[in-house]
Amino acid sequence: MVPPMRPARPCRAPAALLWAAALCAAAPAPALAATACPGTVPAGLSATPVGADIASAGLALTVSQVEGKEDAEAILARTERQWKAAGHDVRRGASAGWQVLAAKGERCLVTLQLVQRGGSFGYLARSKPAPSMATPASLGVALPPGAQVDSNVASNDDGRQGVVVAARSSLSLEQLSQFFMEELGKRQWSATRSHQVTNTKTGVRTLFVTAQRERRQVEIVAWTDRGSQIVMTVADAL
Repeated sequence: MVPPMRPARPCRAPAALLWAAALCAAAPAPALAATACPGTVPAGLSATPVGADIASAGLALTVSQVEGKEDAEAILARTERQWKAAGHDVRRGASAGWQVLAAKGERCLVTLQLVQRGGSFGYLARSKPAPSMATPASLGVALPPGAQVDSNVASNDDGRQGVVVAARSSLSLEQLSQFFMEELGKRQWSATRSHQVTNTKTGVRTLFVTAQRERRQVEIVAWTDRGSQIVMTVADAL
């Protein structure tokens, strides 16, 4: 139903990454903090890239899945000592079951989040301010007037652009359907469809709007919850 985008695999990582970003922002940096971030994979871990050119909350992310034979606590403790010895601004904490270590530079952030899973398993994420970030409007679909964006995650997978946006609107599902169908028509999208489905057990109604323009596809899902909640995916197909 949702057009696939390869960077979707590391979506568990940003939750702890954003926690680490907030933690680092809330604390003053040491006077002698390093301006750069750690540039190598911590000792005892092997890394496999799982996401690149991902933009979330204004950050450009590169994410690798990491694994090691040692206990997660041993790797985190050693890495924390090494990062501090190198002069990095280091923070340690936990988020949603993950043990998280973060090192902040002048314009970068590196996070290592691990769990115990037959050794150590987790993600190493590097971030820096994103120079530009795709939005639904830049990919050919506008949000309704007055909509409040809760999250905007963009990706560029070998030239295939994509963006997933979560937003809120005061418009009803009927008004949203009318807006999106008119908006898609004006922007020369084809194969436009809009329909609603009602859950017979809960009575919750859900709106689905889909369209296509050349290789680019859009899917909009909206439902009623304190107004209307909207999740929009715009992506280039394979």
